[in-house]
Amino acid sequence: MTPEDAFYFAMAKVKDLETDGIDITITPSKSKDDQDLINKYCISDKIPPELWHNICFKFTDKAQINKIRKHANYLAMCGISFDIGGTTGIRDWEFD
Repeated sequence: MTPEDAFYFAMAKVKDLETDGIDITITPSKSKDDQDLINKYCISDKIPPELWHNICFKFTDKAQINKIRKHANYLAMCGISFDIGGTTGIRDWEFD
């Protein structure tokens, strides 16, 4: 699987979560135009900067956070890694 294939596969999983009723906001990364970061991180096994995105999940109950965790774990088992963060009621994924 190419990095671009992995990105689109992961985004399909994000859309699955949205279909399940989880509130999701997808925004292009502000870093995609930072030439220093591009030079540092844009290597052959990474997605290109135009695909860098931040995904914010707003969940309302344990069932929703468990679905988000399940999808994150599945993507990791597929060899797709990304940054994860968040706080109460919010989970963030960063694809870059």
